[in-house]
Amino acid sequence: MINILDKTIIEVKNLTKRYSLGSIGFVTFANDVRKLLNKWGIRLGIPNKSEEFLALDKISFSVKKGEVIGIIGANGAGKSTLLKILSRITEPSSGQASITGRVASLLEVGTGFHEDMTGRENIYLNGSLYGLTRKEIERKLPSIIEFSQIEKFIDTPVKRYSSGMYVRLAFAVAAHLEPEILIVDEVLAVGDAEFQKKCIGKMKKVSDSGRTVLFVSHQLNMIRNLCTRCIMLENGKIKHDGEVEETLRKYLSGSSDKKGIAISERTDRRGKNNYIVQDITFLGIEKNDRTILCGSDIEITVKVVSKIPFETNIQCAIAIFDNNGNILTDLSNFFTNDSLIPGKQNCFEIKCRLSEVNLNAGTYRYNCWLSTDIELEDHVLNAGTFIINEGNFFFTGKSLPLNKGSVLLNQKWIIST
Repeated sequence: MINILDKTIIEVKNLTKRYSLGSIGFVTFANDVRKLLNKWGIRLGIPNKSEEFLALDKISFSVKKGEVIGIIGANGAGKSTLLKILSRITEPSSGQASITGRVASLLEVGTGFHEDMTGRENIYLNGSLYGLTRKEIERKLPSIIEFSQIEKFIDTPVKRYSSGMYVRLAFAVAAHLEPEILIVDEVLAVGDAEFQKKCIGKMKKVSDSGRTVLFVSHQLNMIRNLCTRCIMLENGKIKHDGEVEETLRKYLSGSSDKKGIAISERTDRRGKNNYIVQDITFLGIEKNDRTILCGSDIEITVKVVSKIPFETNIQCAIAIFDNNGNILTDLSNFFTNDSLIPGKQNCFEIKCRLSEVNLNAGTYRYNCWLSTDIELEDHVLNAGTFIINEGNFFFTGKSLPLNKGSVLLNQKWIIST
């Protein structure tokens, strides 16, 4: 007897996607004019600056029914391009992707919604696009609205929704219309932590029911908690495909290659980039150098360049991870309500002081991002590393072995008889 879960539901063979650089938006008109003039013997002497970029380079893999696949990689690795091809949003340049079953995708905020229609009307629109009858949509409507938690705004045009409300409704629609394959991109990062947790729980239920999930995220703990297999992309190619922990270890070890590249030269960043992180330093306050001891005070300095200076409050965040990709803490002035308004300065520094840092001796990684109250400005993954050296944290001269944990806690032991 054949196990239905052994059925291959996605088959990707030699999938390639090429884009032309330097000609986006005018390639057709410019090339047509150039060809016409050339036919008439007129040479403009203007070089064609268009060059090809391989977003995906002959990748092949298969997915069985019920698998939950995490897809990771740096910005520009080809993750979103792959999902767009699998979602039939764009066509490959060559190769093929065979899919069996109905696909529901959540790739970008607002994708698949008509902005002048209300949330309720968009649910009906999306349901009909998935092939559901009106009765089927009406049966699912209450659970979709309840999950999205935007009942008060369900009859408001979605063009008035915030990005978070968009994501709530879009995920609720995609997850409740019972697709055979659910494809989710990093868009969940827009939602709050509570809603992210709710979405992960829903995706687990989807996979437990025998349906397939493809999930792209830079949040490795989400990949670890949800996925049964992980594919790592790098420069449009599959660098590794296998067990989750092994793939995450390869990804984290490979990310150390970037530590020799200055943050100012990193191109794999996201955001509007009106504010750009130029450099980040971790210094031990006592000696004012990079030698940081367990239990010492640390000053983190983030150097920022502003392309378009304007007076607004900036949110700066630094997430610190151990070498296994586990997030240890997320530092941000958002939590402390410290106002950071640079005024009209083109260059400025943001400083964060940490007292008696209780990290064990070892090497730690960090991400950094800047945002305003409106949108993300700059986000650099694997922005760098810093080292904590052994110190006299317990004032006994004894140290906690690194394999016993990354965090140190002040403690006092007593006996009561």
